[in-house]
Amino acid sequence: PPSPTDVTAVQDGPTSITVTWTPPDPLDGITGYRISFTGGSDVDIDGGSTNSYTLTGLTNGQTYTISIVAIVPNRPTSAPEVREITLVSVPEKPTIDMDIIDTTSTTITISWSLPPDVTGSEVSWELTEEGRRRGVCNAEGGTSGRLPADQNSYTIDKLRSRTSYDITVTVFNPAGNSSTTFTRSTDGGGEFQRQFTQKHSSTVTAMNDNKTDNLYKYGSIATVSIKLIDANQAESTSNTSAIIGGVVAVAVAFMIITSLTVIVVVILVLRSRSGNYSAKTR
Repeated sequence: PPSPTDVTAVQDGPTSITVTWTPPDPLDGITGYRISFTGGSDVDIDGGSTNSYTLTGLTNGQTYTISIVAIVPNRPTSAPEVREITLVSVPEKPTIDMDIIDTTSTTITISWSLPPDVTGSEVSWELTEEGRRRGVCNAEGGTSGRLPADQNSYTIDKLRSRTSYDITVTVFNPAGNSSTTFTRSTDGGGEFQRQFTQKHSSTVTAMNDNKTDNLYKYGSIATVSIKLIDANQAESTSNTSAIIGGVVAVAVAFMIITSLTVIVVVILVLRSRSGNYSAKTR
């Protein structure tokens, strides 16, 4: 009988190989197939139209020679189709190069080592405080899935500023997969915010009575000096004026500190017309 064609042998687990083939056409009396492999007994498979079989219980790391022939009762078999395959082990965990991780306010770029026999990688990430998967790497073509076998770096984008992420890098091969998880934050980290809110002050440096002026006849003018100290201990000072009305007046000062626009609201409360007052910022 004619031999099956397009024979393939593919590892699909740590200790298994799936053999596939195309049955002859026409079948010409074929009732099944016989698979032989290194170190094992022959396997007879019923059905002339059958086109696959999985060998199990094999030994990881061993090389197997696999052959297949068609069976026709009372007729000799034809020359076998032979394939050779070595079972690989589950890959080692990838090693993240922590020294060259690059971060911005919305991106994290990482690199990792590629263990032997890797067929692909995947990068996934989640917000640390939420503990649920938020995203997965995009393979070539923009679809979600594994990166090519030779790619060992990736830039995660569209992240939140000053936010901590748990990042997982997974490498694959036919035997299985291994992964490494680590935590990284986008730039900012909240350090500037924490130090800024603890270090700011305001002072009323002058207060002029303008009750007779038509424009300001319902209050007085106060000159407010606002000093800010950022996370790098740099000081910035700005002056602004506010009309002190019957009870409350609000002055807004805009300051540029370490490339950030900071809005400070100063509330001045008039205690009495003799000039007693208090000032606070928030």
